[in-house]
Amino acid sequence: MFLMLGLAALLGVGAGCHDMLHDPPLEADAAVRPDARPMRACPEALVSCASTLATSGEPALPSTREPFSLAWTVELEQVAQAIVLERSQLLAVRARAQGIVLLDLASGKERRAIDVREPLSWSISADADDNMYVVGKKLHSLSAAGFERWSAALPGRSAAYPGEPGVGSAPAVGAGLVYVATEFGVHALSTVNGGQRWMHAVAPGFRVRLAGRGDTLVSPTAGDGYLALDAATGEPRWRSRMCPHLLHSADPIATRAGFLLAEFDDDPGGGRPWRSSHFTMSVCGEPLASLPRYQFRSALEAADGRLLTLDGEGLWYGLSHAITGKRSDGFTLGIDASTTQLIRTDLLAIGADDFAYLLVASHPSPSTLGPETVSVYRLELATGAVDGVVPLGNLLDNQLVSASMDSRGVLYLTMRYSGKVMAIKTPSPGPAGRWSLPDGDMRGSRWLN
Repeated sequence: MFLMLGLAALLGVGAGCHDMLHDPPLEADAAVRPDARPMRACPEALVSCASTLATSGEPALPSTREPFSLAWTVELEQVAQAIVLERSQLLAVRARAQGIVLLDLASGKERRAIDVREPLSWSISADADDNMYVVGKKLHSLSAAGFERWSAALPGRSAAYPGEPGVGSAPAVGAGLVYVATEFGVHALSTVNGGQRWMHAVAPGFRVRLAGRGDTLVSPTAGDGYLALDAATGEPRWRSRMCPHLLHSADPIATRAGFLLAEFDDDPGGGRPWRSSHFTMSVCGEPLASLPRYQFRSALEAADGRLLTLDGEGLWYGLSHAITGKRSDGFTLGIDASTTQLIRTDLLAIGADDFAYLLVASHPSPSTLGPETVSVYRLELATGAVDGVVPLGNLLDNQLVSASMDSRGVLYLTMRYSGKVMAIKTPSPGPAGRWSLPDGDMRGSRWLN
């Protein structure tokens, strides 16, 4: 089945934030507030966000001669996110409810296991020195050698998250600080000793994840759009547009141009899709472009600054320009609809050679009685041509939890239910950089410098 990409037309920023495909226009007395409400002047170094944040991109590197193949597989208990500690040549895997397992990058052999002795969030992050950060009732910092460097209490964690902190609790790491959202606000702590540098009282919403771009930290809020804070001081910089009929803000994604943001409403029922608005803003809070609706947390940035997204059904959109919103033609995966039906697609990474990697789940068609399988596809962004496929087996055992890629171009995937951790060699010479991985970089730090 060929995947049809595209939307009849892009909604311009000036068109407001209502869903023109499913909802009637807003009445005049329900006008949307301005797209950006500056609270403090943008730093003088950023005279013009559009001009200083170039989008030309760097030239693609040539592919290597590495085979596109499965390198190793290991199985662990209760697997969640995995990140790369490249200095130590380790893969850190959140596993076993209360711990982190460190695997050798080359072989998958377990090097050590860390038991934090309390339930932890699913996600972890690390800094450039391979120090890891994970949230339970406290925020814990762990070294790659397996020792706890420090822990810091977080207000309200024991009451708000008894027994299970949740997937969205992972800290963001940047500018020498580690940032965590609780129901009391956004907290910034020193990466050296866990001392709190500042706290900004805001209602981030439930289990959100923060993202940073340079010296700016962006947090979703509960019912009031996005709030941008000075990463060093916690002072407010700007607040995004707030759509009166859209109640929630998705986790922000940092891009070269600024931030990719999405606001959405509760499911109105009756099989109708959620109403949503998807747009980009500069680090200064300037609205840039309105984009087609995409799966929340499912967007990657190519080396030239364009954004690769999936729609709500896991089908392909073309590449979208982050500043103009202009889209390229859509892609297909060469799947024959008479024999195969697509179930879903996950974005994994974009390599420095301008090849994208996707996890594709499918089953036989027209009969659905055959096995549901998953494979990793290597796709050339310039042409949309499939350059290779690595089959991974049964879908039931291989539902994706996380993906990362190291500087050698090896993909690391963790799978729900089966507990599998897989390493897949690719011909790419590492990731494209910027937001070419689901969590911003191989360390899951969600920060873009």
